[in-house]
Amino acid sequence: MALQLLSLYLKLNLLLALTLALWWLLKTLPARLSPRLRYQEQLRIARVLFAGALCVPCLLLLSNLLPQHWQLLSLTLLQPLYSESFIFVANLDQSLNQPIQVRGLALPLSAIVASMIVSCLVLKFYKLWRQVRYLRHILNTATESKHIHGVHVLYADGLSTPFSTRALGKKCVVLPSQLLHSPSHLRLALKHELQHLRNHDLEWILLLELVQILCCWNPAVWLWHNEFDCLQEFACDEVLIAQRQVNAHAYGACLLEVASSQTTPALLAASHMVPTFSWLQNPKTLLHRRILMLQQKRSPQHNSLKKLSYLVLAAAGLLQTSLWVFAADGGAEADKNVIPLERVAPNYPPEALSAKMEGWVLLDFTIDTDGSTKDIKVIDKCSWTEGSDASKCTPATTFDDVAVAAFSQWKYQGADTPRKNVQTMLRFTLKKE
Repeated sequence: MALQLLSLYLKLNLLLALTLALWWLLKTLPARLSPRLRYQEQLRIARVLFAGALCVPCLLLLSNLLPQHWQLLSLTLLQPLYSESFIFVANLDQSLNQPIQVRGLALPLSAIVASMIVSCLVLKFYKLWRQVRYLRHILNTATESKHIHGVHVLYADGLSTPFSTRALGKKCVVLPSQLLHSPSHLRLALKHELQHLRNHDLEWILLLELVQILCCWNPAVWLWHNEFDCLQEFACDEVLIAQRQVNAHAYGACLLEVASSQTTPALLAASHMVPTFSWLQNPKTLLHRRILMLQQKRSPQHNSLKKLSYLVLAAAGLLQTSLWVFAADGGAEADKNVIPLERVAPNYPPEALSAKMEGWVLLDFTIDTDGSTKDIKVIDKCSWTEGSDASKCTPATTFDDVAVAAFSQWKYQGADTPRKNVQTMLRFTLKKE
């Protein structure tokens, strides 16, 4: 069970990386053919992709609770979309179980991977503890000015950039005390942070922080975080200028003033008016793009059609990448219930018998409509000498031929369509005297 959960966790991380690449493709290629979508719509599509990637493992676990005939039906419907491009992902469970020599000790790869992940989590939780302390210190020393529809507006000394957060339970907008000397900029900063609350950005920031904690070693998660930071700021600016009738010149001046005096480090689960987190983009370049965007007017023509097209492409891409990564898991529980009607025992190879060799062979095959087996291939194998440590086995071809010859005579229950990528393991052991 632990090995399966580790495999599912690693596949989730791979899916997050693939959906990030899919989002970059959606964002750049169609934009060269037609005007870009509004940033609000881009943000919604990115959220659909990210949330969909997180939901796939949950749906997979729930699907394994369905009756067998429903599992077989779903596999039959999705079979045309399966691809062998990521066949190494399908064999991840077996790969994690392989022993690795570390200073003379044979440790399973799963134990090494798990220890690296735990080490990363320990460092992340230490950093999280420090961030919580710092954020609590800011909120405890800040002075509350007003209360707007459940939002606490606070002023803090020593703060250089406005931010909003609900990491410690209540919704807070924290403004630097120095902005009190500039009432116009103070009002713009407050409008900016309140718009983040209307866009439900804080809830998404909390989700991103949680995923970043659990997958702290995965660069794709950090890049997703950066992508949402950028999109949320652009979407917020866009709404303020287009719908809230904020003066673009005054708003740009406010952004420049906040950015020029910014010294506050990135806070836990907070939406900063001028984010500092960026891997692929220079913060100054990002600020320059935001100010230029304030002067642009986007045409609403065919916006709904473009949004629908993007959503269809995103959903189709998410479905295909999920099948690439989780195809083996989707059929894992159903394959356990495939019981052969006729078995033929393989002949023990004479050379293996004389050398007292034992081992196993993992076969991948197709069950034809008449129940016969075809397209049999060996995808993994291992052999060892009787009495030796089985974890130190070697991938010898000793049992390959006899395993394939015997298995070609097995019979299963037939079906309307062939069942592909079914796996089984044949073991070769010597009788104990």
